[in-house]
Amino acid sequence: MASVSAVALLLLLSQFSFCFDLSRQDTGVVAKYLQLAHDNIGSTTWSKASSHYPGSGKYKCNVFVADLVTLAGGRVPQIHFFKWSPIGTGEWCNPRSKYMKQVKCWQHQSTYKIGDVACFRGHMGFVTGVNLTTSANEFEIVRNDWGFRAGQNPVFWRWNC
Repeated sequence: MASVSAVALLLLLSQFSFCFDLSRQDTGVVAKYLQLAHDNIGSTTWSKASSHYPGSGKYKCNVFVADLVTLAGGRVPQIHFFKWSPIGTGEWCNPRSKYMKQVKCWQHQSTYKIGDVACFRGHMGFVTGVNLTTSANEFEIVRNDWGFRAGQNPVFWRWNC
C-alpha cells in the first residue's frame, strides 16, 4: 500500500506531465490502476476523515480514482491547468462532459468492462469485477456491488490509450 507521502510526491511530479510525450500508447495503465485499487482495499487514505487532498471532512472518491490513474501512468481531466485539481463526480457522471473530452484517452461507454470508471449520483469508482466496483466510501476503500444495485444506472468511462 502506498503511503500518503509517496502518493503526494507522485502527484506533485505528475503536475509536470506536460513536459513529457504523453501521446504514446500505454496499454498497461488499466492493469496498473486495477492492481493499485486491489492493493488499497481497506486503506483509509481516501476516507472522509483523512487529511489527504482535498482535506478532512471531504469525500474523496474522485481523488481515489484520479490518484490511482495518475500513479498508473494515465491522466485525468483537471479543473485548473496550473495545479493538480482533478474533476469531481459531477463531470465524471456527465456523459457529455467538456472536461472528459480534454483527455482523449477517456471515452464514454454505454456498457461496462472491467477497468472502466463508473459514476452515479455523486459517487464513483473502478469496475473491478462482474457487477463489482472498488471505490472510496466514507471510511475506507471497499469492493462491493455499488453501481450495479437495483435502480443504479452509472455512467461508464473507458481508458483507451
